[in-house]
Amino acid sequence: MRQMALRCYCKRYAACPPTKCWRFASMNIGYTHLATIFVACLAIRGGYAVLKESHRINPESKPIFLLILTVMLILWLAWFTLCPQDPYPLEVPEFIRWIGLGVFGLGLILAVGALIQLRGVENINHLVTTGLFKKIRWLPM
Repeated sequence: MRQMALRCYCKRYAACPPTKCWRFASMNIGYTHLATIFVACLAIRGGYAVLKESHRINPESKPIFLLILTVMLILWLAWFTLCPQDPYPLEVPEFIRWIGLGVFGLGLILAVGALIQLRGVENINHLVTTGLFKKIRWLPM
């Protein structure tokens, strides 16, 4: 197996030894495992969506819901743990980071507003034309 170059991306030290660099140490032990867990959870969630669309699984079943909720929580935990351990970090200008934060905030507001108005996430069998959905309905497709 090839050895990784001893490079530090955390910018805490000029020449960061592997014993002091948190990114180097954590990537050696868990980056591949976390990526595998993430992909496995993504595959389970994708399989659930396929089974739900083909009506082979009851999406209103509480055990199935709890299983998928647990898988999604593990998926999110793996993703947000992988992000700071990226072996190839990308330097992005500060103003682009702020634009990204603004777009994220807008999306979060829209998602929470839709969740409140729909009172659920799945099995919405009607077209909603009031409130938030009335405001964004005019956008061209």
